[in-house]
Amino acid sequence: MERMLENAYSPICEILRRAKFENDERSQARAKAPGFDWVVTRMELERMRELGQYFDRKESSKLAMFLERAKYTRTGTTPYWGSVKSR
Repeated sequence: MERMLENAYSPICEILRRAKFENDERSQARAKAPGFDWVVTRMELERMRELGQYFDRKESSKLAMFLERAKYTRTGTTPYWGSVKSR
C-alpha cells in the first residue's frame, strides 16, 4: 500500500511543481489568466484524476474538489486548466 501511495503522490507533486513554477509557455498562461496560481495541460489534469483513485476517500474527495475548480485558459496552441490563488 505504501508503494502505491508513493507511486500516486510523487507524480502529482511533480505535475503541480511544474504547474506552479515552470517558466515556459505555462508562465505565459499564468500571466494571461489573472490570478492563476498554477496551470496544467489536459493530459496532466486527467493523470491527477486517475491517480486520485489510490487515495483514501477523504483525500480523493479533496483532490476531486481541487481539480473541479480548475478554469480553462489558452496560450498559443496549448489549452491549460488552472486555478486562482487561494485566499
